[in-house]
Amino acid sequence: MGLYFHVQLLVKQPFGADPTVIRMPCLGNSDIRRAIAPLMQKHEFMGKRCIPGQGELPFHEDSPAYLAVERLHEDYKRRIDDARRERDELYEHPDRGDWSVAHHFIENLDPFYELIGNTLSAAQSIDDNDYISARIVWC
Repeated sequence: MGLYFHVQLLVKQPFGADPTVIRMPCLGNSDIRRAIAPLMQKHEFMGKRCIPGQGELPFHEDSPAYLAVERLHEDYKRRIDDARRERDELYEHPDRGDWSVAHHFIENLDPFYELIGNTLSAAQSIDDNDYISARIVWC
């Protein structure tokens, strides 16, 4: 069982009503968990420190969660760029190996890279708006 991470935008309502929650697409559960896990408050369970099954962290440009996701995004960019260079070199020199392996790696990682970029952009776009905030939640 894995934890899944979602960024949510919270729109404040007049007169103190509960905020409207706008859910962003799921960020997955593996690399994003490794990026966010050091920030998550651990709980004691049978003598071990464990990540709780659900929780949330603020998600704005200066928040630790945002910066962790931004670092993951930058890491993916480097990995994609390296794979593109490898693919292009192998395409030019087929005797050195199969370029399609690097190409498939790019095709698999690129949608997640774009998803993270869109999520970061959404948080950036609301940064100066006092009526909208963002958080990253896991469950």
